[in-house]
Amino acid sequence: MRTREEATAKDTLSALERMDPSTDAFLQSFIAFRRDVEAHAEAEETTILPLVSTLGAKDRESMARAFLLAEKMAPTHAHSGAPTSAAGNMLVGPFVAMVDRVRDAIRDVRQN
Repeated sequence: MRTREEATAKDTLSALERMDPSTDAFLQSFIAFRRDVEAHAEAEETTILPLVSTLGAKDRESMARAFLLAEKMAPTHAHSGAPTSAAGNMLVGPFVAMVDRVRDAIRDVRQN
């Protein structure tokens, strides 16, 4: 269920990036997205985080390092066609992240 929610959120973010933020359609989509993200976060806080707290300090530190590394390798934009599996993300994610970061850099240069 969490994976399906995350895939839906990724699709919605991808769509929001292509929308004009001054439109009612964007506002309605964003409100629905926010509601879904808050519900997802609440569910993870009540089901997943309590499990993490049962781990030892070394395991939590290892998880934190792995999370920070994954964050550095993750795409900076949502991609609706990207894989949803862990293996797919590990295989495709770094390449998509590289493209995102180049795109972000070009955008930043154009804006400045």
